[in-house]
Amino acid sequence: MSAGLERRHNRTLLVIRLVDGWAQEQGLWGPAPLPLGRTRYRLVAAVEAAGVERPFPQPTSLIVARNSGGYDLFFGHVSPPDTIRRRDWLAAGTYRLRLESDFYQQYEQVVDVPSSGDTPSAMPPLEWVLRPGYAYPFGASLPIGKAGDIQRPCTAAAQPGVRGVTLLRGTELDAQGEGIAGALVEAVGLQGVSYRTGKSGQWVLVFPRAQRTGPVTIRVSRANGSLIRELPNVCVVRGREANV
Repeated sequence: MSAGLERRHNRTLLVIRLVDGWAQEQGLWGPAPLPLGRTRYRLVAAVEAAGVERPFPQPTSLIVARNSGGYDLFFGHVSPPDTIRRRDWLAAGTYRLRLESDFYQQYEQVVDVPSSGDTPSAMPPLEWVLRPGYAYPFGASLPIGKAGDIQRPCTAAAQPGVRGVTLLRGTELDAQGEGIAGALVEAVGLQGVSYRTGKSGQWVLVFPRAQRTGPVTIRVSRANGSLIRELPNVCVVRGREANV
């Protein structure tokens, strides 16, 4: 099944504002900082009336234009997966839209695309707050190698922290050595410290500024909720970066 196509007239059908969530939390680059690097919108499924999703064999790319205010505008043009030059018009309907980017976790949302023949109305923009991905350039953070190699005890007195971003990195691989996509990695008991892996299986957990040096438990689950592994007593040192 592929995205429906039709002929239509130009008008704005979707307005999306992308926000760098980490930069926003740090108070960098204004109240709604734009994301770094390239961003790409893909239609991955059609959503029917009963809420049943019909995935497309290959994603269809939305062609958007960013205006001077930093909003991405979609006028109905799509680029089918079998070509990079041809442009078609997207049929009205409900779709699952995915955002792919260089530096952020994958983001998805179900959106309604109106018909260009509908009477134009005020369209509130969608605001998508993006979370840092594995390749995000966090800036100053001192590496300390494997979290399991840190000398005990895992306390502020024994492991002095520094000013910087507190990070924990890892990779989830299957038995064939391929990355596990869609795995949820989370620090147990710490709200918002989580990551949904992409195709590479790589992940990074970003801890809040107030995070103190100490042990945490890391839980990794498949997309269906089944447990992959749980790592207790992983030492996190404030302002430093470690790997598991």
